[in-house]
Amino acid sequence: MSQKIYQVALCVHSLNDWATGVLRGISDFVQTREDWCVFLNPLNPDNPQLTLEGWSGDGLITTAMNPEIRAQAERFPVPVVNAAGTLVDACLPSVIGNDALFGKVAAKHFLEQGFRHFACLKAATLHYGEVRTEGFKREAESWGGVVHESLDASAINGKTWTEQVSVISQWLSGLPRPLGVFCIFDELAHRVLEACHSSGITVPDEVAVIGVDNSLSLCLLSNPSLSSVSPDGRRRGRVVAEMLHHYMSRRGEALPAPDADILVETSPSGYPVWRVPPDGIRRRASTAAFAVEDPLVQKALELIAAETASGLHVDEVARRTGTSRRTLERRFHLALGRTVYSEIRRQRLESACRLLSETRKSILEVALDSGFQSASDLANAFRKHLDMKPGEYRERFRQV
Repeated sequence: MSQKIYQVALCVHSLNDWATGVLRGISDFVQTREDWCVFLNPLNPDNPQLTLEGWSGDGLITTAMNPEIRAQAERFPVPVVNAAGTLVDACLPSVIGNDALFGKVAAKHFLEQGFRHFACLKAATLHYGEVRTEGFKREAESWGGVVHESLDASAINGKTWTEQVSVISQWLSGLPRPLGVFCIFDELAHRVLEACHSSGITVPDEVAVIGVDNSLSLCLLSNPSLSSVSPDGRRRGRVVAEMLHHYMSRRGEALPAPDADILVETSPSGYPVWRVPPDGIRRRASTAAFAVEDPLVQKALELIAAETASGLHVDEVARRTGTSRRTLERRFHLALGRTVYSEIRRQRLESACRLLSETRKSILEVALDSGFQSASDLANAFRKHLDMKPGEYRERFRQV
């Protein structure tokens, strides 16, 4: 008996970096199977009904970006899974981002840098943007941060570049500094950086900025380069494919439970919604500053950041900042709520993660350039704190 071959159509926007990640994750799944035949529809993802007229397949993956696409997808007589979180209710089984966590990890990053004053550039008309903003606010305030008046994107929509920059600059001028600004997606963050440049606000010392989506074209063309929350589109793509395959091959059976870190919800129309967490912050120059009032702690943080690769130890940090280890630890904990060693470890791991994802250096080179003594030392740290091997991290998050 011949093997069943599943004919699967992909109507996925590939203009966004997160959607490109979704396609890559789907391809990861396809490479593990011999029973999928994929039709990619890059020409008209806004109208799958038209392009797939007469197509007799087994399943469809779509990005339901508006009610029209949703209505078309609902009419297909085969299982359909949605990979976009734009609509409040896609009326389809969906695998989307955990938007509240996007805001939470952005706030956590600012807090780790010592920031205590924050503001958001949001979009009240986008439900996912409101969820991201609320997640950011809740996390920041839970640690004693102050979230000041937000700016809604409606204030700049339809305006010229000069007018947009003027509105954002005026908003920033009334806020305290140093200030951490969270933007619900990278395009808005790019505008904030332009406004800072235009009005003479230094980034990141006076205003630090984080976006969402890790859109490399925007992040790397920004001046300074933009830090951004990475939505882990690749993992979302694998989970989307796994869900669709279950629907095609085991019709009528309940979905198996996803990984424990995936949030399971039910949409208003009764469909399963799986929310995939982000895979952290891609730290770049727009947040490469510390905002602490204690000059001793500020000096220690800058020393650790500058000499991550040197294998710096706590005693040497104390010596080079002209104080005792006990005094440094006490003031460090008062300012940031953590030890000097935990900060050294955090920056080493962050450096290693960046090198693994953004360079082709060997594991040993990454280890030595991040302040670890050996490749095995790096592997032990990854296993303990990230629950994976360095090679697994590179394979999952590589950008080169």
